[in-house]
Amino acid sequence: PRENQNTGGLAELLDEVEHMRQCAKNPHIMHCLDIFQDQDNIYLVSDYLSGGDWVELTSKARHAGVALTLDWYRGLFRQAFDGLNFMHENALMHCDLKEPNIMCKGDDYHHPHVVIIDLGLSKAAMNEDDTPCGTPGYIPPETWVSGKWFPRGDVFSLGVVMLQLLTGKVPNPKTE
Repeated sequence: PRENQNTGGLAELLDEVEHMRQCAKNPHIMHCLDIFQDQDNIYLVSDYLSGGDWVELTSKARHAGVALTLDWYRGLFRQAFDGLNFMHENALMHCDLKEPNIMCKGDDYHHPHVVIIDLGLSKAAMNEDDTPCGTPGYIPPETWVSGKWFPRGDVFSLGVVMLQLLTGKVPNPKTE
């Protein structure tokens, strides 16, 4: 909705779309297929990600009979780092990596296809903004101190996600 207070406005949405288009060559980053608007809403069209996000990934995988081995986790994390590396090679930082912003393209939990989503807070690496953005608990300490986000901050955030996934301590934003 156009009046949604969480939406930064059309300019910010267009920045997000541009960042998605810059990353369109990587299969582990959400792609923007189209953007359009009507009187009440702005629509961003992308692939359907039927596998859901990483908040409930391990429970869905267990339910599907997947053995949650180190190799299984390694495959997940490798895909997430592949997408993140591509962003960094293209001078973009995500700035809000967390379980709800990493999804599975399909519901084959034996061989999940990982996709990083929600580039709404992503920034160009040379951004001079000194306002910390992201989600508390995932923001690196140096960003809290300096107010600046660096690519290594995304690595810190993904490390938090990995630790929480491996330990089964993933916070559910719907209940917390």
